[in-house]
Amino acid sequence: LGQLAIINPDLVAQEAQKPAQLKVSGTKADLIQAVKSVNPDAIFADELLDAWRENTQGKVLVTRQQLSTALSIQKALLEHPTAGKLLTHPSRAVEVSYFGFDDETGLEVRVRPDLEIDLDGVRIGADLKTISMWNIKQEGLRAKLHREIIDRDYHLSAAMYCETAALDQFFWICVNKDENYH
Repeated sequence: LGQLAIINPDLVAQEAQKPAQLKVSGTKADLIQAVKSVNPDAIFADELLDAWRENTQGKVLVTRQQLSTALSIQKALLEHPTAGKLLTHPSRAVEVSYFGFDDETGLEVRVRPDLEIDLDGVRIGADLKTISMWNIKQEGLRAKLHREIIDRDYHLSAAMYCETAALDQFFWICVNKDENYH
């Protein structure tokens, strides 16, 4: 800087006024300390992970693959011309619980449709189901879905949803959880 001071003393004076640069190498602890000297409120990923690990009650770790699959399924649903309109309807209600009693058994019944919409007095309910149809050809899809509905008694639960929640119509929104998400 001595020679530069002879040529441009103002530049040297300006440079001398600047704060020292942060360390860009060293141990992790040194680098954290350097950043916190400039921004004491800085939070690092390790701190977030440690806080999460200390309080995991009620939390489930989702892997990147699971998140990617969920986002792909969401994208497929929202882009579907019918399901997308139901799932994004401005007057939709989600996960509302209804309670009642079964007349035949006297047992308490609870239903919670994933989605419900009132369209001009017509109450529509829907429940979202992920299914695995990786090896089903398109022309066999309808028959396979019908078989799944019967095997899992979805038709009975749809009737229970309609009766307990006073729904006029009920739909299952099925999405394939295998690639292509049709």
